Amino acid sequence: MKKLLLDENISQRVIAHISLMYSGSAHVKHFGLEQTDDDMIWHFAKKNDYIIVSKAR
Repeated sequence: MKKLLLDENISQRVIAHISLMYSGSAHVKHFGLEQTDDDMIWHFAKKNDYIIVSKAR
């Protein structure tokens, strides 16, 4: 099953709405990754089998 990792520019409240379809999904805040370099987030996501969800500014 696919897990999503929501970037800090997406509300963590979204997790409650997607949890049935994407069990195990999380927000970067859950891992202390807010305001973290994008490369570090990419590495974390790859290592832990997450798909990153973000939005353009």
